[in-house]
Amino acid sequence: MTGKSLLSTSDDSLSPEDGALGFRQLYEVEDAFRTLKTTLCLRLIDHRLEDRIRSHAIV
Repeated sequence: MTGKSLLSTSDDSLSPEDGALGFRQLYEVEDAFRTLKTTLCLRLIDHRLEDRIRSHAIV
């Protein structure tokens, strides 16, 4: 038996195929990022000050 998914979007110009493809690509990117974070032992960093955010983005 195969599973089914229900996708919803607010973009009326998007075809069902394009919506499913976009969701699949998002899933693949997030999966790759999870793998990368695990491999490199990364964690989220929460900066609150604007200059620290800019410095971190530059690094």
